[in-house]
Amino acid sequence: MDEKRPRLPALTGLRFFAALWVVMLHYAGSRPGALPSFPLLSRGWLGVNMFFVLSGFILAYTGLNGATLRRTHRAFWWARFSRIYPAYLLALAVAFTPLVHEWRYLAHPWAVMLSTPLLLQSWMPFDTRYWNPPGWSLSVEALFYLGFPFLAPAVARLSRPRLLILIAPLWLIALTLPALYSAAVASPIVLYVNPLLRLPEFLIGICAGCVFARDQRRLPRWAAPVSLGALLGIVAVAALAPASVDDALTHGALDPLFALLFYVLAWQAGPVARCFSLPAVVVLGEASYSLYLLHVPLWDCLTLAAAKPAIAPAGPAQSPVLMGAVVLAVAASLLCHQFVEIPARRALMQRAS
Repeated sequence: MDEKRPRLPALTGLRFFAALWVVMLHYAGSRPGALPSFPLLSRGWLGVNMFFVLSGFILAYTGLNGATLRRTHRAFWWARFSRIYPAYLLALAVAFTPLVHEWRYLAHPWAVMLSTPLLLQSWMPFDTRYWNPPGWSLSVEALFYLGFPFLAPAVARLSRPRLLILIAPLWLIALTLPALYSAAVASPIVLYVNPLLRLPEFLIGICAGCVFARDQRRLPRWAAPVSLGALLGIVAVAALAPASVDDALTHGALDPLFALLFYVLAWQAGPVARCFSLPAVVVLGEASYSLYLLHVPLWDCLTLAAAKPAIAPAGPAQSPVLMGAVVLAVAASLLCHQFVEIPARRALMQRAS
């Protein structure tokens, strides 16, 4: 086994902004009449697509030694469990009171109670909007983690040109499979949260991560300008594309651009990478997982405490309420990362050893 790979702080910092994008969607962009002059917020779900591709990229970079796993299958799975489950369980605890309040609206309440703690809710998706809705993506990630020890080494055995070529059919599958599946299943939520339909995004990330792991001794001159171009391209599409392309964006239209952004940022070259690598941004990025998990339960608890739904911002005039909620969520995520994620992960890993 070779030495541990260098960290990629720019990608860690980027995670904060991807999580914040999702937060702004849920706090403002998806609420009727909220911040109508900022359509970029209404596509905050693209932050989840970014996380799926980034997950494959990072795991391929850190979890593989060539075409071989750095750990045993069992050690890999335990490390992933130690990483994701403590904060996930805390978020479920915070979200339990809002769940009880919404209990009468659940079509399958006991299915929710059983499937959500077991990370199975995306396989039974009609109630994923209850008991911390963002948790559905962790159910998808659970499939990714389960399959990584089998899929990643097979992908990593491919030559560099074949890895790049493989991204094209994976992208095509990501775009077309939901359309074919929709002929049998009409519900959009099934198409959006189904773990098998999101698997190509994870595999695209694995391909890009394998390419970077092979190339990392040769810094390309174009990394810095391309990182700026890729970032601006993502923002431009998210802000300016017509609503008619939302289905394609939802199912991975930007995934190759995400993979390219991760590849060039990983070189730590240029002003964009330096901005994402600022120490404060990296700290926020390390807590981004907790931010993603906690922001909806915290909002729901605030709404219940106010005893009225009017706490939701109705427009720019109420933006102080929105920003206060964002600051609270970020502060809670930093505390969760420091006092829950890190100690729990350390204890679980020590128990395994």
